[in-house]
Amino acid sequence: MEGNGRIKVRYLEGVEQMACIVHKGPYQTLGLAYTALSKWIQENGYTISGPQRELYLKGEWDSESTGDYITEIQIPVTA
Repeated sequence: MEGNGRIKVRYLEGVEQMACIVHKGPYQTLGLAYTALSKWIQENGYTISGPQRELYLKGEWDSESTGDYITEIQIPVTA
């Protein structure tokens, strides 16, 4: 896949374990999902081991309402 002036394409290394959460709603409220996921990681004895990833599964390109946006947040963890 090739990028363009707006989109950059990069190869991401595989990760053995990820803590994930799916957020439905506008991007402005993603912080709530990050807070919930961080709390879960800490309460379950995991340690963050790399940078987070966001997968935009549904957004402005296929939805008229920001309330319908779907974003998956992934954070690499170790036990």
